[in-house]
Amino acid sequence: MIMYYLASDSVATSFSKCFALGPKGSGATHARAQNTFIQFEAFCKAKQFGCVRPDTITAKQARQFIEHRIAHGIAKRTLQNEISHVRRAMRGAGRNLGDIHRSDHPFSNRRCGLERASRKSYKAPCSMAAYESAIENGSDGLEHVLRLQKVLGLRAQEAVIAGNLSQWVTQFHKTGPNNTSHLLLTFGTKGGRPRHIRVHPHHLDEVRQVVLEAHAYKQVHGHIIKAKNLKKAMRKYHNEMTALGLTGDNSGHGLRRLFAWQQFKDYLASGLSEQGALASLSMDLGHGEGRGRWVKNNYLCGMLEGGRNHG
Repeated sequence: MIMYYLASDSVATSFSKCFALGPKGSGATHARAQNTFIQFEAFCKAKQFGCVRPDTITAKQARQFIEHRIAHGIAKRTLQNEISHVRRAMRGAGRNLGDIHRSDHPFSNRRCGLERASRKSYKAPCSMAAYESAIENGSDGLEHVLRLQKVLGLRAQEAVIAGNLSQWVTQFHKTGPNNTSHLLLTFGTKGGRPRHIRVHPHHLDEVRQVVLEAHAYKQVHGHIIKAKNLKKAMRKYHNEMTALGLTGDNSGHGLRRLFAWQQFKDYLASGLSEQGALASLSMDLGHGEGRGRWVKNNYLCGMLEGGRNHG
């Protein structure tokens, strides 16, 4: 079997190298996996397991690691991701795990004691009261960022960079008042994956106005949030959000949930089935094809199963 790491590599390094051989993922995904492997390495040292590698880790060692993390208060949903990181590294090392969804599979969530960890999120969309208060009391730059997040469902980094504004302005000048637009987003996306965001006809005027005003502001100031680099701009964004009380349900991600809820209702009103609406919404949010159920569980359950009423 081909080894993808050096004999001198640490436990975390060997797992990280094998993990990286799997399907392409975002930088955030790789960072979370790296944290998993750092925690696993510390656990192995404490248990004196010796040199544990992706091609040698046993089911007992994996289960003991999960039990250790549960004992330290780590949420089961987080631990489902962590055991998934371990399995992906094992596959990268050449191990054929077969169907890990079998209840008797030694590395399955059930055997690791994680079968009852719900994948649903019941967080509510950002409330309009919190949003409007932030628009009134926040800085001019933050105001434009929040408006972009609300009408287009942008992630924080995508809105702060706002690198596609010029293209969108040009596109809007060519779009008739009754046409549906699909805006191409390429700057700041997760994993560098471009996506199209559908703008429904009855939102076109609002979105056009938000884009034109943000573009005009950026032309004058050079940035939506002025800072020396993106890292400092993002820190400035998060600090101001916290100062304005935009945390939890009312965070920037709460604005994505607000967009998702409105977009989902618009797709249903246009005649799409729930499955079709979820598939389209998944593309709008940048989660790709075939993630409709995941999008429903993570963005809509707070509204579909008893969340606040946002109209």
